Amino acid sequence: MVNSKPANKHALRIARWHNHINHVQAPKHLRHWLTESGSLTAKLIAHSASFQVQRTYQGHGDSWADEYAPLGLHRVSKVHAREVLLRCDNVPTVYAHTVLPLNANSNQWPLFKRLGNKSLGSTLFQDPQVKRGNLQFARLPPRHPARQRARLLSGHEIQFDDNHTLFARRSLFFRRGGVMLVMELFLPGIEELRPSSTVLSPACARDYPQSSLRHSRAGGNPGLGVTPRKRSSRQAANGCLATREVTHPPGFPPTRE
Repeated sequence: MVNSKPANKHALRIARWHNHINHVQAPKHLRHWLTESGSLTAKLIAHSASFQVQRTYQGHGDSWADEYAPLGLHRVSKVHAREVLLRCDNVPTVYAHTVLPLNANSNQWPLFKRLGNKSLGSTLFQDPQVKRGNLQFARLPPRHPARQRARLLSGHEIQFDDNHTLFARRSLFFRRGGVMLVMELFLPGIEELRPSSTVLSPACARDYPQSSLRHSRAGGNPGLGVTPRKRSSRQAANGCLATREVTHPPGFPPTRE
């Protein structure tokens, strides 16, 4: 006899997060992306001729069903939220979603509200006060909001349906009693990236010093607190970092922090 009882709507939107990469059975060519413990931004730059940050939303929103518990919240709650598409050679390769509790303050995260179009990753590994938790990994179900948002925002640029397996990772960051959850969903375009032979310009090298390009040790001390130097439009066009923004995309209310 077929059970016709509908599945819990929240259960369909929750990923099963695992502490070890083997539990998600990720293919070999994706494992080095999922397990990268250094700066993902720096790694994407090293695998593309041009890199862009497309901030698509920043403001207040509801936490997702699998986000509130890691933040120490008891239920789905209002949070500070930020989402971006990271583009390599103008192709969306990573959808990133960052959330902080609503009571987070500028003493804990002084740069979060001022990031604008800057990559969150470009501020890592500089602030010794920031501690990073362990990476977790998941295969995201078709109705997970990260998949739905990525599909909506990328439009016809990338094609994936409900049968396409997409892998994600997440980790917590801690600073002065504050907590931040960063989730990164790897889109099909990531599979096409290869190490670039492009030599970083001096301006790019200043924005991403060699220390941030090295892999950090597990349990290391990545940081979040120093903004990269401001880039001119000419420097951005020369292949290191370009940015663009969609202020209020479909699907998110135009709320502000």
